[in-house]
Amino acid sequence: MDINSDLGEGEPESLTRTLMSVIDVANIACGGHAGDNETMHAAVDLARQENVVISAHPGHIDPDHFGRRQLPIDSHALASLLRSQIGSLKTIAGRAGAVVLRVKLHGALYHQVESNEDLAKAYLVTVQDLDSRLSVVCFPGGAVETIAKELNMPIIREGFADRRYRENGQLLPRTDPHSLVHDSHEVRAQVMAICQQKPLPYLAHRTITAETLCIHADSPDAVTIARTAKAVIDEQKTKPTSN
Repeated sequence: MDINSDLGEGEPESLTRTLMSVIDVANIACGGHAGDNETMHAAVDLARQENVVISAHPGHIDPDHFGRRQLPIDSHALASLLRSQIGSLKTIAGRAGAVVLRVKLHGALYHQVESNEDLAKAYLVTVQDLDSRLSVVCFPGGAVETIAKELNMPIIREGFADRRYRENGQLLPRTDPHSLVHDSHEVRAQVMAICQQKPLPYLAHRTITAETLCIHADSPDAVTIARTAKAVIDEQKTKPTSN
């Protein structure tokens, strides 16, 4: 289990720097929902300094709504968006002597692709064509995981430390007043449940299978959440196993 965070989205540099010192993977905005060449370059430099894995974080070209509004998109438009945004980050990273190793979609685009097999296939095929070294981060049980199995492509399933889930395993929408988890005790309980693949504290029959945990930089107390999650993961790594 590792920790990823969505960065280069206009958050204060001090927050970016602090989160980089805690997390394992930085999902860097590629100029769609947020970010530009300057912010990408700065985030890549920080990731290199902190030995953090660089991940591309493409989203709808909709900065006014931070990429959280669903927009019409077909497979061809998605492929074009991915080539442009991932390509931009790969170019900037390459000039800095770094490598982009993962891709994670942002916001509304993430959820649209996860619910549409045609878009999921276009996503996976485009990423594979761009760079066979890229790993794709996806929602457990979504269309991306399903199509990836058909294409024999490896994926990294994602859980969330700072978002609540519904009974069906989907995230509560951000419009729900209970959608965010930021109390450190609740964060700890949720991360522990995901790490141990046990039911979530507030959902008796829902488990989450994941290899990476997301902390959003714009969540309240993001640094505390990241440190709490890291502490739990480190505890699990050192916990003796029973014979």
